[in-house]
Amino acid sequence: MVRTLGTGLCVVGSLMLVLSLVMAVRTEQFLRRSVATHGRVVENVELVDRDSRTYAPVFEFADAAGKMHRVQSRVSSNPPDFAVGQPIGIRYERNDVEDARPDSFGQLWAISVVLGVAGAVMLGMGLVALRFVRR
Repeated sequence: MVRTLGTGLCVVGSLMLVLSLVMAVRTEQFLRRSVATHGRVVENVELVDRDSRTYAPVFEFADAAGKMHRVQSRVSSNPPDFAVGQPIGIRYERNDVEDARPDSFGQLWAISVVLGVAGAVMLGMGLVALRFVRR
């Protein structure tokens, strides 16, 4: 049983580390392609999922041509990361303005970091479990 648990933890932890790396590479590519500007948070949308309640910032910004855009972040948190009316940095791609993101560590990197740390912990626990079985 310990061998199966250890193997399972190693597999899941490794998959989480790979996913974390893929997400980090995609974020880095986004940052290289994106344009920096400033915007303002206009709303925090409440997202309810079973027992949890999180808030996704909705922000407005003007692109390089001066056209205004309103975008909801893909990342939510509780408590909200930003206050309504708060000015924030924004990054967006010229070819896909709707893929705009707040320029903050939490909004850009949090999911990659959490997956990476959790994956490393699970992999470590799996390796310890497998080492324990060998004794």
